[in-house]
Amino acid sequence: MGWPAPTLKILRHPSSEVHLTPSEEAWVVNAMYVTSFLSPLPSGVLMDTIGRKTTMVVLCLFPIISWILIFYQQTGLMLLIARAFAGVFVGGVQMLSPVYAGEIAEPRVRGIAGALIMVHGFAGAISVYIIGPYVSIRTMAVIGGAFPIIFLLLFTLCPESPYYYIMRGRQKSAEEALTWLRGGAPVKQELDIIQTAIEKETQSGKGYFTNMLSLVTVPGNRKAFFIVEVMNFMQRFSGLSCLTVFSTIVLPERVGPVTSDHGTLLMGVCCLLASLGCIALIDKVGRKPLLYFSSIGIFFSMLPTAFWYYLDRETSTDVTEVNWIPYAGFLSFAATLSLGLGTIAPAYKGEMFPSDLKGQACALTSIIVGIASALGTALFPVLTKRTVRSRRLIDEYISAPKNVREVVPHIIMFVLKFNAVEKQLAAAFVGWPAPTLRFLREPESEVHLTPTEEVWVVSALYVTTFLSPLPCGSLMDKLGRRGTMLTLCIFPIISWVLIYFAQTGSTYLIARFVAGVWCGGSPALMNGYAGAIFIYIIGPYVSIPTMAVIGGAFPVIYFLLFSLCPESPYFYILRGRHDAAGGALAWLRAGAPIKSELAIIRASIERETQYKRSYLTKLLSFVTAPHNRRAFFMVGVMNFMQKFCGLSCLTVFSTVILPEQIGPLTPDHCTLILGITWLLASIGCIALIDKVGRKPLLYLSSIGISLSMLPTAAWYYFDRETATDVTEVNWVPFAGFLGFAVTLSLGLGTIAPAYKGEMFPSNLKGQASALTSMIICVAATISTALFPILTSSVGLYANFLLFALTGPVNFIFTYYCVIETKGKTLQMIQAELNGETLEKI
Repeated sequence: MGWPAPTLKILRHPSSEVHLTPSEEAWVVNAMYVTSFLSPLPSGVLMDTIGRKTTMVVLCLFPIISWILIFYQQTGLMLLIARAFAGVFVGGVQMLSPVYAGEIAEPRVRGIAGALIMVHGFAGAISVYIIGPYVSIRTMAVIGGAFPIIFLLLFTLCPESPYYYIMRGRQKSAEEALTWLRGGAPVKQELDIIQTAIEKETQSGKGYFTNMLSLVTVPGNRKAFFIVEVMNFMQRFSGLSCLTVFSTIVLPERVGPVTSDHGTLLMGVCCLLASLGCIALIDKVGRKPLLYFSSIGIFFSMLPTAFWYYLDRETSTDVTEVNWIPYAGFLSFAATLSLGLGTIAPAYKGEMFPSDLKGQACALTSIIVGIASALGTALFPVLTKRTVRSRRLIDEYISAPKNVREVVPHIIMFVLKFNAVEKQLAAAFVGWPAPTLRFLREPESEVHLTPTEEVWVVSALYVTTFLSPLPCGSLMDKLGRRGTMLTLCIFPIISWVLIYFAQTGSTYLIARFVAGVWCGGSPALMNGYAGAIFIYIIGPYVSIPTMAVIGGAFPVIYFLLFSLCPESPYFYILRGRHDAAGGALAWLRAGAPIKSELAIIRASIERETQYKRSYLTKLLSFVTAPHNRRAFFMVGVMNFMQKFCGLSCLTVFSTVILPEQIGPLTPDHCTLILGITWLLASIGCIALIDKVGRKPLLYLSSIGISLSMLPTAAWYYFDRETATDVTEVNWVPFAGFLGFAVTLSLGLGTIAPAYKGEMFPSNLKGQASALTSMIICVAATISTALFPILTSSVGLYANFLLFALTGPVNFIFTYYCVIETKGKTLQMIQAELNGETLEKI
């Protein structure tokens, strides 16, 4: 709701990409109230059909979509649509939150719980007022988009309303929910009171719209409805909606050191503090005394403010000496409104109606609130006879102190590099089946999969991973690396949402298909062990829906961080945007000299792109050009072997093939230790790769894979194919898995993805990444599909013999085909592939 206050200033600035007419501004402001007028009734129906909690979770999709549209806005129409989406959420939540708060709170704190709704509203507006003037609209969209995600993560941990459960005849669920809400205290007496009240309220068995009519036909309901509607209408029409939106552009430019942005922020802080004061007083003083105080305060705040604007705008009187009056009037209004009407009106909505009418009553009240807000904000520019002055836009980055400009890029890039969020996100999807298959095989699982369905659910990820790289590679060279990655973020979010709501194996299958689009399109199917470890840590101890909620945070974190980074300077130079390339490189180097580095990049790209070729022609060059063919063969085989050597299978099936107990360790513990070993060994590889070189580590890895898989194969042969008792040495497969994890990650597992980034010129990296990602998913699909086939037709041991065989194959390939890149620049590597020699620098 507070978003327009700083945004209208930005849109009115001459440098803005989007310019709105006064009429369009009014529409953008009011669009939210139009859909907030339309959404309460269907939300009320949903609330009584699928529950309070589920309805709120579903509504969370709308603000996420709204912030995404704002981020990509190019026209006023997109802002209008974004605000319309936001209104669906606002209308639904205004209807639903008082109901939920009133139903879960104890009677002694119900007033406080209801009042807190407005407190949080003011806190949200303050956050926009604090950061809005100092960041761009897109950055504000990224930050604002975090709010519904945080809410979703927290709210999914809360129970459904016990009132709803009792209305649906689910007494046991109601008791569990109420026990959770009361912190384990006895709830039988309270539950009986709730049940008695609901039975009395619902004995007539009226329909939804019949109940709605009873708000007018039944005297008691009519009185409650009249009280609540008038209060909520006056709360919005009193000026709250208008001052929330227009304060930054109607306040005087400056009062001493205080600007209009500061004034808006102070007003928001006053609203928050006064609403907290209302919470402290509401159950001590009572509602009506606070409402009396609020009414008087609004009048005496707005009267001198109106007089000042009359003298300033309609006469020639110089009132600059007292230009603090509107600031004082706005602050006084904020304090007195929030201490009474602003906070109490929403609370009354949750108290005045019986449980079977709360949905309808709150829906109609939200409609009234939308009408009042729309009328207030629409009348404001109509009644205003002069256009308000435009003021200077403060650039959030250029005007920042130098030390901030230098530190911010380092912080963001450190987090992105250290966490490699996109890799951990893909690794989370790759590792997801390990704990999940155990859940799905439990007798009490709601979804049961056949062995064939299990293989499909595991392999589905790799199918779309195979299909998506080529179109994503084409997009990468058109939209840019950054734009493509941000666009792809929608797919893992959709995937986790599908997993959360999954009731059948088909839904899991679709979710994995959708996730594969991200894994194939991002550089992420490589080496993200931390994401898999995270799944191994929490997967065995939470439900599949809870895992989906937690996993869904990964793409959001990635989006928030990566959206703050610039586009690749290579892409800018490829597009002839040299100034933009310089700006991006300066950001990435945090102000360090970049002239020589930029010249090297430009010379290299000019050489690579001297012959303009189409995307498909570039693909063909991996076969027709000898140096590209050599690089592609090298990278393709290495990445195929990395997945085919057992990495994909052990990531997925370890929890269901390891012995049930190895001393104090269960398969879940072993899988977690395995993931940690992968991570630590890959960190060791990072420390050694530029000291020892790539090829020695690849040799070590090849030998280690064979030596770890051979005894593992022997143990499984004796355990599954003979009568030999090997339980005394059931630690052997786990030791083999650990040996495999260490040696793979010290070499092939970590180095193969790194080679992909080193071996190709800039103008072919998109195509190379696409083809390599396809090879990776082919290897992963074949490996995971062969695993159950070999297990059933030959024996489990045959898989490990096959993995052991990849060791000597990879050793021979590394010796004859792989070139050492230690200490070489990208230009030197390209020269070596071309049969040339450059001096090391």
